[in-house]
Amino acid sequence: MTPTPSGDLLRLATWWRDHGFGNEPKVGWIVDPADKNMAATQVNQAVDSGATVIALLSHGHEVAARAVISVRASVTPVHVRDQPSKMSDLEWMTDVAAIRDIRATADPQALDPEIDACAAALASAHKRSTPVVFDGLIAYAGAMATGTFHDSWLPASSSTDPAIQVCLDHWRVRPAVDLRLRGDDDLGLRAVFALIDLVVTEH
Repeated sequence: MTPTPSGDLLRLATWWRDHGFGNEPKVGWIVDPADKNMAATQVNQAVDSGATVIALLSHGHEVAARAVISVRASVTPVHVRDQPSKMSDLEWMTDVAAIRDIRATADPQALDPEIDACAAALASAHKRSTPVVFDGLIAYAGAMATGTFHDSWLPASSSTDPAIQVCLDHWRVRPAVDLRLRGDDDLGLRAVFALIDLVVTEH
């Protein structure tokens, strides 16, 4: 017998109860959508094919994404760019300067169509009353770009990336699980869906 969920598992079970409407979890994967029209189409096709939850994962122009997050959250570039162990001081300063310069443009998200694509995917899922679990820096930037965070959108995991943490703090949202991932692969998403299967289908 599966134990009664508590803590993060209970939060996840509650989120699915509130936004999954009692449906069996059937995942529609949207990975690296190329543009906003394709993203909206992919979401609609997934839902029409029976998906009851969308998995959104995207990678792309990291500097543009960090700039969008910096602008939307009103934080300086140094708050959205860490310095991994393999990054030199010069590389870090170059990235921070690039984020600063992109912040000064009229529309930083226009530099990466995948940011608009993720925003469109999230908006389309909301219109279809379909929950989304998302991960990846570009997906976070897309969620920030929408201007409104919906309860039916769920960040997959806590992250070691400061830009992702800035988003979570801005939304005042806790991610589904506390795995401290980078958000650059599908591990967090797959962990969340495995847990949804565990705490939902067994109860």
